[in-house]
Amino acid sequence: MELVDCLKEHYQWQDAQFINQAILKTDQGRKRIQYWQDQDILEWQIEWRDQCSVTPHVLIDRMIRTKEEEAFIEWKTGWVTVHDDLEDYFTEKGKEEQWGTLLGAMIEHGQQTKSTVSPRVIAKQKYEDLELLLPILKSEQRELLTSCLKEVRFRLNKADQLKRLVEGIQPPLMDQVYSVRQAKKVYQVLFWNGTIEAPIRSYQGIRHLLNYWLHEHGEQSLGQVLDKMRSHEAFNEHQTMLLLAECLLPYELNRITEEIHRTDVTDHDIEQAIHFSLVEWERSKKLVSFLSRWFDQQKKVIPS
Repeated sequence: MELVDCLKEHYQWQDAQFINQAILKTDQGRKRIQYWQDQDILEWQIEWRDQCSVTPHVLIDRMIRTKEEEAFIEWKTGWVTVHDDLEDYFTEKGKEEQWGTLLGAMIEHGQQTKSTVSPRVIAKQKYEDLELLLPILKSEQRELLTSCLKEVRFRLNKADQLKRLVEGIQPPLMDQVYSVRQAKKVYQVLFWNGTIEAPIRSYQGIRHLLNYWLHEHGEQSLGQVLDKMRSHEAFNEHQTMLLLAECLLPYELNRITEEIHRTDVTDHDIEQAIHFSLVEWERSKKLVSFLSRWFDQQKKVIPS
């Protein structure tokens, strides 16, 4: 039996045809299919999507149920799930409540889940090697990075201090957040598209989204997102400290190390990498500064 025939039988479609490998046109609208090879990851993805929708503000792209009320069908050596496929992106500015609700719900579920899925291992960060590579750079490049690396050491120490203050407490287990483009729109409701990956026990994805938000929409708008996140009990003082610790990590400098390690790299490539990394560095400093001020204000307003 062809996959399309199997899908029609289990989802009771009268008509269905593939537009491409992932998208189907059916008599019940456009559908997106996802393929899975790891059952633990599939079960995790079903769980968090089922738990994180918050009516009427946020919907997650849950697995559409079959006529047998199953969240997937078996196909060859794995599984297939079906999802609604939406094309319009969700608004950012002016919809801070919905965005904060989404992130707060993900944090809350990530704290409460009993899932035994193995989280993705966070790879060693390339910025850790940067200091060792300074001798091979031009003198002006070294000068730029030497002062930057002094601040890196300060930020890393500060991040370690924050983690020690909440020793024994972990970040939530969450699906990775890559881009605001994962948010689609259905009847003015935020519809969030998950990944097909194992979860990550880290604020890494949320940190990148908040950094983007501050740059694009400013402090007032970001403050509203954070305020709504804080309305979720799980995003408490300890979790805020872990988020701040994550924001202190100098991921921006990974790009420089990656460029230096390229076999065909030119001086111009390295200069460009340094330039763009330092631009991102300044943006992340602004995020850390704002988040610190917001956190201090919360401690004055809301008892721990």
